[in-house]
Amino acid sequence: MSCKISVIIPYYQHADFIISTIDSVLCQTFSSFELIVINDGSPCGMHQLLENYSLERGFKYIYQKNSGVSAAINRGILESKGKYIAIIGSDDLMYSDRLEKQFNIMESLKIDACATYVQRIDSKGRFLDQNNPAPQAFVDFGYFFSTCFYFPAPSVMYRKKSLINIGCFDENKSIEDWGAWLKLSQSGCVMYLLGEVLTKYRIHNSTTSNYVKMYSGIVDILVDYRQFKVRALYLLTFNFLRYYLKSFGNGCMNKILRIYFSGLRRVLNG
Repeated sequence: MSCKISVIIPYYQHADFIISTIDSVLCQTFSSFELIVINDGSPCGMHQLLENYSLERGFKYIYQKNSGVSAAINRGILESKGKYIAIIGSDDLMYSDRLEKQFNIMESLKIDACATYVQRIDSKGRFLDQNNPAPQAFVDFGYFFSTCFYFPAPSVMYRKKSLINIGCFDENKSIEDWGAWLKLSQSGCVMYLLGEVLTKYRIHNSTTSNYVKMYSGIVDILVDYRQFKVRALYLLTFNFLRYYLKSFGNGCMNKILRIYFSGLRRVLNG
C-alpha cells in the first residue's frame, strides 16, 4: 500500500500513554499515512498488548532489543513507505489535523522539515503554561546553533529523502534530534516552524540524572562543530551554567563540572 506519510512512534517505558498516542495518530483527518510503532525492548510488559492492538487497528508493530531511541527511529525509517516521516514520542499526542496541515505545508513550500507549536501537558493531560516563543518562520543553521531556538522534537515532519541523505539519526548521540537539525540545515535543507499548535507535548519531572545526560549530550554535539570554536565555546559555557544552576544543591553538580572541563578540552584541542 502506498502512502504519503509514515508516522513513527519509538516506544519505551510509557505504558500509561502509548495507547492514547496511537489513537491520536489513527484519528487523523489525513488518510494517506501508515503508522509504525517500534518497541525498543521496553521491559514494561506491553509487548503482547501492542502486538494484539496492531492487528486490531491495522498498524505496523515491531519489537527489537533495546538499542536506544535513535536506533528505534532509524528502524522505523528503514521500514517506512512514505515520502515524509512524522515522529512523535510515545507519551505525546497529535491534534487530529496535524498530518493534513503539515503535509500541505511541506508540499506547498517544498521544505525538508516542519515543526509546529506545541501545547505542553503534564502526566495527567492537564495544560501547563504555554510558551511558544519563536515566530512562524523559515529557520537555518544559525538559528539551531544558538541558545534560544524553538523547534519541538515531537512535532516535526521530515522529508524522508533528506533524512537519508544525512544518515538519519546518529545512534551514538543522546540528543539525536538537535544533531539531525544541525546536519539538515548545514547541508542546505529548507526548514520551517509552523505557528500553530498541532501537538500535545507531555512534560515529566526532570531528575538530576537527566540533567547530566542532557548536558553531556549537548557537549557531544558541540564537539562535532568545534570548527565554529567561539560559538561552540559560548554554547558550552551557557549550557553549563544552565544545568549547573538547575542541579544546585544535589549530587550531580560535580559531574556537570567535570563534563564542562572535558568539553572545553575537546573543543579547544580537537
